[in-house]
Amino acid sequence: MNVGDKDGHGRYGIIDGDDERILCHECGRMYKSLAAHVAITHEVTADEYREKHGIPQKIPLVSPEVSAKQSKKAKARVGSEGWKKFEAKRDPTAASHARDESAFKRRGVDIEVHAQRARQNIKGAKKRIRPCVVCGRPPMKTRMVVPTCSELCARINTYRSHKGGERSARWWRMWEEGESWSAISRMNGCSHTNVRWTVRRWQEHMSDVRELVQRSPGVELQAWERDNL
Repeated sequence: MNVGDKDGHGRYGIIDGDDERILCHECGRMYKSLAAHVAITHEVTADEYREKHGIPQKIPLVSPEVSAKQSKKAKARVGSEGWKKFEAKRDPTAASHARDESAFKRRGVDIEVHAQRARQNIKGAKKRIRPCVVCGRPPMKTRMVVPTCSELCARINTYRSHKGGERSARWWRMWEEGESWSAISRMNGCSHTNVRWTVRRWQEHMSDVRELVQRSPGVELQAWERDNL
């Protein structure tokens, strides 16, 4: 396989991505750093990943943004107090004379030992399972990449993310008290169609909330949801 040929979800010998994230050849998802991802998710070490996809050692398995931050931190340490202490204690001659036979082992042997340790660590690693952000239940296997456990919780979470529930509840109470859609729209500077659609969407959300409360009693709700149940 030549450099640039299609390889999994990427190209052989090349790390694709942008300034913030880079592409994983195995799954096609974007990450800031691939070393930990491939170890836990795909159960391969960084060296094995490089060898499989032809990634040279000179190409980092992190995004340019992360690489720049690491470089900046490393350069900032030069000349620091800790650096000066290191320079004061550093004695290359003494270090050279202190080497024993084990220090001259072939690098290939050391790499194999490190790879074996990494594989053992990978086997012991467990994927972190995030609970549902709405009800706290474990997510379904088909929804492991999203923070909800069901379509119901997904709809509730999406509506909450728009942060318009309190306003919609206020409009609904005004309509219940006898205000017309046109009057509400004039008071809020929007069309009556928008007001009606917003209130209808809020009513659908509250219906989902009632279903959630029946399914999971004691679930934590937003303040405006509790006030309008």
